[in-house]
Amino acid sequence: MPDSPSAQLLNILQQTIKARNQNTASLSQLTKMPRKQIKRILSGQEPLTVDALAILANALEINAESLHRFGIEPPTKTKKSANLKLATPKENYTEENWTPDPYGNHHEQLMRMGFALGINFWLVMDTKKIQNSGVPKYVLEKHSPMLRIQLEAQYHPYIEPKYSQHSISLRLSFDALYTCEFPWEGIVQIIFIPPVQEPPQEQSQPPKRPTLRVIK
Repeated sequence: MPDSPSAQLLNILQQTIKARNQNTASLSQLTKMPRKQIKRILSGQEPLTVDALAILANALEINAESLHRFGIEPPTKTKKSANLKLATPKENYTEENWTPDPYGNHHEQLMRMGFALGINFWLVMDTKKIQNSGVPKYVLEKHSPMLRIQLEAQYHPYIEPKYSQHSISLRLSFDALYTCEFPWEGIVQIIFIPPVQEPPQEQSQPPKRPTLRVIK
């Protein structure tokens, strides 16, 4: 049985989000929709309304041809939304086609997982081992012996992680933007902060019909 139009629309949204290297946090920032609502819509837990579709399609700059076949016209771009393309992150900022390897580089795998899940996470690094990383000297001195950096999910598409055998390169903001390269041995902890998980919504039960009871 072919997918319903709504299922196909969800598939278009999911594929576009992946192709543009976005996540629910960054999409929430673009659309001003609550992240929890976006997650529920994309997972099929909440109906995709026309209003929500218009907002998401506008933010993701979905081609009109993708929507015409469903009889839906994408919204006209405002001046603000037209400028979104200028801030589009570089493509392929992370790879998702990987599986955990217990004998491989755990640091790299945890970093990939954090970016793939689109959640906030912290890096705790030994400042003595990242002196030549590109982090400003005053930052290293101020936060010695351990530098903690939060990688917020909404900014993941702009961090541009690049992995190598010995290190990871990240684009970070201090007093300006810096491309920093951290040796794996300099990373002491990787701390995940998953969003609050809401309990599954119970389907509303139809009201019971009144009944008559005979009392003797």
